[in-house]
Amino acid sequence: MRAQQFPHRRDPGPDRLLARIARTVSALWHFAYDAGMGLGAMGFGVLADRTGYSGAFVFAAALMLLASVPGWRDRNAKAVALTGGR
Repeated sequence: MRAQQFPHRRDPGPDRLLARIARTVSALWHFAYDAGMGLGAMGFGVLADRTGYSGAFVFAAALMLLASVPGWRDRNAKAVALTGGR
């Protein structure tokens, strides 16, 4: 009865609501990704200005190596779990 009283007000339904949420999440993801890329480039520029390109690239390489340690540990832990510790 309510839908007949107000035909211009439609329930968005779960599909439309999920599509709206997906668009919002996508926009937030793209904003965060672009902001991170911009801040990383600016940070590298400041570092390169203070240390020169060689120092900045060595620092960036060391940072990436440090960031890969948790992934390496997780990979080794999964290999041990799959083989049963053999």
